[in-house]
Amino acid sequence: MSRAKSLPLEIYFKVEEDKCGSSDWIPARRTGEGRCAMIRFTVNGKKVEVDAVPSTPLLWVLREDLQLTGTKYGCGMALCGACTVHLEGQAVRSCVTPVSRA
Repeated sequence: MSRAKSLPLEIYFKVEEDKCGSSDWIPARRTGEGRCAMIRFTVNGKKVEVDAVPSTPLLWVLREDLQLTGTKYGCGMALCGACTVHLEGQAVRSCVTPVSRA
C-alpha cells in the first residue's frame, strides 16, 4: 500500500482593503477571528487561495473549496484518523484543525 503525500501548508491571510482597511498579506497567527480574509497556502507544491473564515476546519477547505476529496470525513471529533493530513511536518486531524492554525 502506498503512503499518502503530506500536505505542507504555508498559510497567510490577505486582509481585504474595502472591509478591513488594509491590503497586506499577514501571517495567520496575527489575524483575529472576526477579520475578513483570503487564505493563501501551498498544498502538494501548488499555491492556492481560498476565501474562508479562519475558524473553518481545514478538512472542509480541502474538500469543498479545493476539491481535494482524498482527505475523508470520519467521526468529526479527531478520533478515527480518516481526516489526517500533514501540517508543517506534523500529522494533524483536519476535521478539528482550523485553517488558521499554521
